[in-house]
Amino acid sequence: MMNEHRGYIMKCIIIGAGGHGRIILEILRLNDIEVAGFIDDSKELYDTAIDGVKVLGNFEKVDGLIKKGVEKGIVAVADGRVRRMLVERSAEKGLTLIGAKHPQCYVSDNARISETAQLCVNCVVNPHAVIGDYTIINSNAVVEHNSNIGKYCHISPSATVLGFATVGDFSQVGAGATVLENRIVGENVFVGAGAVITKDTENNKVYVGIPAKPAEK
Repeated sequence: MMNEHRGYIMKCIIIGAGGHGRIILEILRLNDIEVAGFIDDSKELYDTAIDGVKVLGNFEKVDGLIKKGVEKGIVAVADGRVRRMLVERSAEKGLTLIGAKHPQCYVSDNARISETAQLCVNCVVNPHAVIGDYTIINSNAVVEHNSNIGKYCHISPSATVLGFATVGDFSQVGAGATVLENRIVGENVFVGAGAVITKDTENNKVYVGIPAKPAEK
């Protein structure tokens, strides 16, 4: 996740120029990674700058960047399904995708973290936790010991996943929400802000409240 080679400045593009992209920009800079620009489909952002970094355009710009030696990218989009689509498009272009780790997060040496995960400021990942590919552990979130977070998940700011819990692929635990010990959050589940998961969930549903229950349609 880090720019590990002394004397070598890694160059990278950020795919997604929204709010999460700004967070990733800061993390990359703190790790001495040079950001060559943002890639985004929003035409109104083209040729603007975000914190001094230019929004270059859409994916059509990637080929030219690779020819200039910019071969690394990171997908900075909060929604897991959109993130997967952009990961696949990036791979088709030949980009090597990386993760990001804020210097002020705590990760146990005994945790298992994907190289493409994104760990934001003040997050905590405790011993024997597992963080899957392209998953976001956002600011002040806590993933406790022996928990398993799947691929393309998003553990939102100040959310807590307690020991031996599981969060399935493409699921999001909302801001300030809690998944209690040994509970299983299924795949493609959204846990609303502040909710508390006290029982295992079904797949493909939204859960809200304390204790959390499926949201009414």
